[in-house]
Amino acid sequence: MEYFRKHYYDQIEVIDDYRAAPLLAENLSNLPPAMMIVAKYDPLRDEGLAYAQRLAEAGNHVVVTEYLGMTHAFFTLTKVVDAAVQAVDQVASAVRQAMAK
Repeated sequence: MEYFRKHYYDQIEVIDDYRAAPLLAENLSNLPPAMMIVAKYDPLRDEGLAYAQRLAEAGNHVVVTEYLGMTHAFFTLTKVVDAAVQAVDQVASAVRQAMAK
């Protein structure tokens, strides 16, 4: 994960900044609705679920879907993984609904 972190932000001071890691934000209230898609075998799965829980506890509307048997990058594999097609369709549907409001 250290290798990937360095690609995400290169200054160690940023590691504690909520803008780089939203789970660290003190106040998560009054945020827009969120959709969290997590993969069962993703090293970031637990952080994603924890963030979703904090959002919900702060009173935000959160939809969480965990795709069992999937790894981190499954979302990009629509040509070979049926669950990826389902996840992309789920996101597209949510965006269409949000835009219609």
